Amino acid sequence: MVSAHGCIRVSKIARALIARGYEVESLSAKKPMCWQELDSYRVGFSLWHLRELFQYSRADIFVCDGAPDTLPVWARDAHPDRKVVFDCHDPQGLQWERYDRLEAEARQASDALVHVSNTCRDLTDALYKDNKPSIVIESRASDRDTPASLPPDSDFNSIVYEGGVSVESHMEDPGTGRWLPNYKNILPSCVALDRVGYALHVLSATKLTDDGRQLVTQAGGIHYGGLPYPAMLKALRAHGLGWFGCETPNEKYRAALPNKLFEYISQGVVPVVYNSPTAGEWVESRGLGIWLDKVEELPERVWLDAAIIRRRILRERTDMCMESHIDPLCELLDGL
Repeated sequence: MVSAHGCIRVSKIARALIARGYEVESLSAKKPMCWQELDSYRVGFSLWHLRELFQYSRADIFVCDGAPDTLPVWARDAHPDRKVVFDCHDPQGLQWERYDRLEAEARQASDALVHVSNTCRDLTDALYKDNKPSIVIESRASDRDTPASLPPDSDFNSIVYEGGVSVESHMEDPGTGRWLPNYKNILPSCVALDRVGYALHVLSATKLTDDGRQLVTQAGGIHYGGLPYPAMLKALRAHGLGWFGCETPNEKYRAALPNKLFEYISQGVVPVVYNSPTAGEWVESRGLGIWLDKVEELPERVWLDAAIIRRRILRERTDMCMESHIDPLCELLDGL
């Protein structure tokens, strides 16, 4: 398992593979979250040091994530006779809404692809037209991070956001220099929710500047930055609703089934989805969340549906972990 930044999704997949009896090694530029459970791990001091570590690996198969998309290429260069799987859960072509050369090269260097949703697979396959074997593995929570029991009641007056955030309105495409709306900008969500009576509690590993935190407060939100992952999951339980919404989504956002969606469910929090059709259809078809057409619908939908949805979540969440849904990846790896 290869991840430059110690990706949470990669750690969750590694845990699930370990539970199925695979010997799992990690290569990363940051100590992985599940390091104590791995058979071995190597940490590079930089990306270039990480590249050198590939040559020392005994792995038969390299499962590489993106960020950067050069990881599958480095694996292929170091071991041309071994298998490479690209877990392309952060598709740059969808983020920048264009053909991305590095992502295309990563796909070409790989024997198979793993996606987070069917929508992501369809959109990126249409963009790159490389006809690679591919599967979908959703970013479900780990069994060990899912508490066995939770209180029966919840505070539906409180809504939380988990994940990376920004207060910048636009982001620069490094390949073209274009400036595009920043889907991670949390301020419009804070303003929209404040207008319907909700203060958005932002639980994030992102450490904003003092000015950034002040902007969140002025927009009607509350920012709790720098929380480690286990503490962030535990803190979710204080809230009844979990936000996954964006005023200016791009194609990647619209196609996403993010970690936070499944982590809300694992902690007994009702997901609220806005402007992401893939995630909205996922929660609505299963009765596991609220999908909004307009933010103004939230108070009525909470009054009508939240308690019913949470009862369903409490019944089903322990059967929804990564360990129970890793079969497609096991079959893919065994067949390479």
